[in-house]
Amino acid sequence: MSRVLRVMLLALALLLIPVPTVMAAGSSQIQLDVNFTGIYPSQDGQGILVQDVYDFNNLDSKPYAGDQLIDPSGNKKNGFLVPLPSGFSLGHDLKGLQTGEYAAVSEGIQVYKALQPGKTEIEIYYNLKVTPPAAFSKKIPFSTKELVIDTPKKDFSLSSDLVQSAGSVNDQGVEYARYYGKEIGAGSILNLKLDKGTNTTGAVKDNRVSAGYTPAMHPEGHTRLFMSEPLVYTNPHLWAAYLFIMIGLGIAALIVWVRQRGKVNLEEDDLDEEDEDLFLRLKTKQDALLQRIKALDDEYKAGGMNEEKYRKTREKYKQLLVRVKIQLKELT
Repeated sequence: MSRVLRVMLLALALLLIPVPTVMAAGSSQIQLDVNFTGIYPSQDGQGILVQDVYDFNNLDSKPYAGDQLIDPSGNKKNGFLVPLPSGFSLGHDLKGLQTGEYAAVSEGIQVYKALQPGKTEIEIYYNLKVTPPAAFSKKIPFSTKELVIDTPKKDFSLSSDLVQSAGSVNDQGVEYARYYGKEIGAGSILNLKLDKGTNTTGAVKDNRVSAGYTPAMHPEGHTRLFMSEPLVYTNPHLWAAYLFIMIGLGIAALIVWVRQRGKVNLEEDDLDEEDEDLFLRLKTKQDALLQRIKALDDEYKAGGMNEEKYRKTREKYKQLLVRVKIQLKELT
């Protein structure tokens, strides 16, 4: 047996030691790749219209059915909750779910449709009877890689404890303030403070992890992560030990591999060509979406489309455009 193979087998054995404990903690294989929120004035002028787009990613090889819930009729169903702010009212049917696959409850939306392996998108429109200045909050249901919030600058400004100002974007002459956060733990509370028409940035003042709980020598962000579900049920020191073991084994394996191979060929030219090709395809897609939005606006202004269809279609194109712009930003 070669020395490299012996090292790899030892690394695998050591890595498997903490795995049963972690799995027993009930950690989920569901994550949100992107959670987009758009905040707009409501059509009746009596509050705000909120658009939430959830890009779920089931990293497991089997469907995720959630837990046992009690539906509004008192029946038991398997599903999971998408929390929404208190006092919400649905604007129209959910995109990505059929009638009977969800129900509105006071805490949010119960989803009864299992998430298949891979990616699933669910889009929710709801109204809130709030008038700036106002504050509201909602719980992040799963660990989230990217959180993006857009709102028209002329109407609103926003501050929050989980996102930071990311400048602005201009869409067909309308300037939107953008806010961005990443790597947000499941169970985190997104506190939002909405004001009128100024680009105020900053954090919500009440940013305690929990009242009276400020452990010494632990940064607040780390504490918030471990106080959020499902990590609250695990031992944070076990995670730290697991991380150090992985780093040490990675360094050891790298040293052995470099000595055996002598050099590492990363094929940088091929990688650069792939990135350039992806960049050009994304730019082409971005230009096409902008053209579609412009054509849609022209058709609506000419009276060739009703307002509901226009709004739905335009928001769909806008979300696709947001994702393309995020990918382009990552490449540059």
